[in-house]
Amino acid sequence: MPQSDGIHRLRRMEFEFMGQTYKFALNPEEYRQSEPSRITVTQTKGGAFADDFGAGVPSIYFKGTTGFRNTEMRNYLNDTGDGSNNQQRFLEGLVRQGSLWAQQELEKTLTGFLKFKELRDLIRRYYTKAPPGAIITPDLELVYHNYTDDEHWVVTPKTFDLMRSVSRPLMYLYEVQLVCMRRADEPTQADEGNMDMVLNLFDVGEDF
Repeated sequence: MPQSDGIHRLRRMEFEFMGQTYKFALNPEEYRQSEPSRITVTQTKGGAFADDFGAGVPSIYFKGTTGFRNTEMRNYLNDTGDGSNNQQRFLEGLVRQGSLWAQQELEKTLTGFLKFKELRDLIRRYYTKAPPGAIITPDLELVYHNYTDDEHWVVTPKTFDLMRSVSRPLMYLYEVQLVCMRRADEPTQADEGNMDMVLNLFDVGEDF
């Protein structure tokens, strides 16, 4: 279900890799999906003509933040009247004054920090999943789900950037660029029947 309708649970975006998933708690602040064409236009005296080779390789770019606190932590830090939140508010005050120690201590309680580490570690595992030049089998593919727009792709990360801002010192901002290799519901390779059809089409034996 791409959108929340009052009955179904809202699902935003998700990565799937080696049996594990990463669910984005927040939708990105910016999102762009580009689907280029493989077309070359040649201009001549008699006019212009185009060599059209169909669709190119799509790419996806998005950036955002992994959030700050979950509801339970936010409620805990609200004014309760019993002073139980004094330590956290003291740390937040030191962070605003530029204390790195206070920032590190406070980050240990923030789900946004933990969600960013989870996302970063997943991308790093993908980068080191196999030796360079190795064949990528289906169990080593990274699948990207965009439930909001009903888009599902097998992707390769092109870049993964961390950004920090003095105006948002407790936020972990990310930028991700993905190359879409194929749709997630497409097969990884031609099955035996399709391969026989291709060989017969070109009149090539299997022992070539």
